[in-house]
Amino acid sequence: MWQRFSERARKVVFYAQEEAQALHHDYVATEHLLLGLLRESDSVAVRIVNMRGISPDRIRAEVKKNVSSGDDKPSPDITLTPNGKKAIYLAYDEARALNNDYIGTEHLLLALIQDAEGVAGRVLKQVGVELDVVREDVQKLQEEYKASKEAQARPAEPTRLIAPPPHRTGGLDLPVRFDLQLLHPVDHITLGILLDGESEFGKQLRQKCPSLDLFLPAIVATMAEQRNAKRSSLAKVLKGELSTEALYKACVKASPPNLRAALADLNLIEPTEADERK
Repeated sequence: MWQRFSERARKVVFYAQEEAQALHHDYVATEHLLLGLLRESDSVAVRIVNMRGISPDRIRAEVKKNVSSGDDKPSPDITLTPNGKKAIYLAYDEARALNNDYIGTEHLLLALIQDAEGVAGRVLKQVGVELDVVREDVQKLQEEYKASKEAQARPAEPTRLIAPPPHRTGGLDLPVRFDLQLLHPVDHITLGILLDGESEFGKQLRQKCPSLDLFLPAIVATMAEQRNAKRSSLAKVLKGELSTEALYKACVKASPPNLRAALADLNLIEPTEADERK
């Protein structure tokens, strides 16, 4: 699902982590996601809020009134709360309902409005942000966007992070301009292992880094930046023992230094492996 996030939506998630850390919280809840959303000032979500005559600063102030700072220094392992996870899944549902093949800031806004049990939903309701009205605004903007694109000479289609469905509705926050098919085969294996949260080894990785799923977009972006980097061949990676852990270690050794550094920072490789990148 994280691979469907637009560039702006991914930034929102990272901003949410920063907001949580600033409040000395070791979790990301809907209030942090809302604060992160408001920081992406050029996004569709903030444009819609402004269209309704509601000040983003007012929303931020109301959120701050409803949350308190933690007493201690937050843990580096920041995790999504159940409500935070629910908001992410609701954003996915909203994108699918609109026939969009990406998750953008507008979908996150629609999801947060539905957060009846959390701070984000209460604040948005308090300031007058209504679900049906915002949904109509999103549809109208997407129709206008599509019409304007059709009126122009159609440009080359941007490379997408995911394959589009047969009938794509014009979007507003464009998906990350990177095709997973362009990843190096070694990166494909690494990503597959990191995404598998049900396997024993996948569970071990999440014990080392509880916020792994939150950081997957950044890991993919790092892979994308280094897709042409020189590394060992796939054949060398696949030789010998093929347990998941052994395969993961082989892939890590074959990865470029910046990806190894990122995995080391997230505690996803052993210190001895991290040292090899130096």
